[in-house]
Amino acid sequence: MSTNQNRKLRIGLYVAVPSGIENQRLRRGGYGALKSAIARARDRAYWYALRQPKVSFYHWNTLLGSNKGDAAIRETIKRSLQHTLAPWELTFDELEWGTLSTQSPEELNRRWDMLVIGGSGYIASNEKGELAKRMLDDLPILRDLTCLKILYGIGWNSLLTADGEVQPLSVQADKALGEILGTLDVLSVRDRASEALVRSHTRDEVYLTGDPALFYSAEEAYPPLLRVAGKVQIGLNFAVHGPNSARRFEAQFDRHCDLLRDIGRKFPVTFHYVQHSHTERFIPGLLRARGIPVVAHDPAPGQLVPLYRQFDLHICEMMHSSILAINAGTPTISLAYDIKNIGFFELMGLEQFCHPVWKHDRGAILQSVTDAVQNAPQIRQAIEKRKTELRLVYEGFLNEIRSAASRSLNSAN
Repeated sequence: MSTNQNRKLRIGLYVAVPSGIENQRLRRGGYGALKSAIARARDRAYWYALRQPKVSFYHWNTLLGSNKGDAAIRETIKRSLQHTLAPWELTFDELEWGTLSTQSPEELNRRWDMLVIGGSGYIASNEKGELAKRMLDDLPILRDLTCLKILYGIGWNSLLTADGEVQPLSVQADKALGEILGTLDVLSVRDRASEALVRSHTRDEVYLTGDPALFYSAEEAYPPLLRVAGKVQIGLNFAVHGPNSARRFEAQFDRHCDLLRDIGRKFPVTFHYVQHSHTERFIPGLLRARGIPVVAHDPAPGQLVPLYRQFDLHICEMMHSSILAINAGTPTISLAYDIKNIGFFELMGLEQFCHPVWKHDRGAILQSVTDAVQNAPQIRQAIEKRKTELRLVYEGFLNEIRSAASRSLNSAN
């Protein structure tokens, strides 16, 4: 490991979206690009001629690493570590999830003083309770790494069933998760479900910090909204970041439109669509095709919080859309499709504003909209109070990283 005199720390940052693949165009060749253009045109024909919200996800998905929430997590981790570990000079070697197993542990032990598994749903399980293959592939490498290993604000991703239930881990998956967690040194998680799962496999301290993006502060200015006196400014976001979410969007879109029309009848409103991944770019046009006026926004990750701060209310599916809106102090309603959505709102004490998307209880959602608009000052105060509480835990976790790094440095000398 680096010496104290050198004051350098080499950090392997293992994240969902490394800087190197962010917004990287997928190469499909001329024929593939033509096929995608035809498929997108066919989808539009369905929207306008047949009034069917068909989404050919593969053909709309033309960029890698376009999820802005993952970028916010990555940059929050880097900035927080730079602040916490000052005056050490940090260098970051970023790897995408699923690629750790392609590396040589001997080489990584020479390159890294610390491995940070960063944010998002690192623990992921399917409808059979099986762990994601990438996690199982990581285990042999994690066993052989001798550097300090940090679990940083990770969560458990598991899609909700139609009954709003979560499939528990299988016996084999439970055993493998225990082995993975047993290789790690300092652990933090983003919500209580993740905390309970991790605590059941380790005797180490587990810090319940919330998602790293809750503390995202790399802000860039966003142009002020054109406001009309008396109009409620409501942000929107729907999840179309994978094949499953695209199918869910198709199934739920008509209900979303009915909800938005009801809101428009109840309040004088301007809707703003906030794009969180490149695939969503068609949604504002599809909403307009259904007679729902919407202002489209495609902000850079650093512009998300300044944009969200301008809304009176935000309604969304993407978890990091809700996290960054609440980071901005904006009352937010979640249309939850995953345990992670519910977990975040429970952590913030805002459960009444989280509605499982499969139930789509329009009356209950409309009541939440009314409550959020009428009680916005109190909600903003509650958000700020809870953020302050979580920040204390977050700072304790960061101080533990610094202590562990110092101990590791001293033992290496």
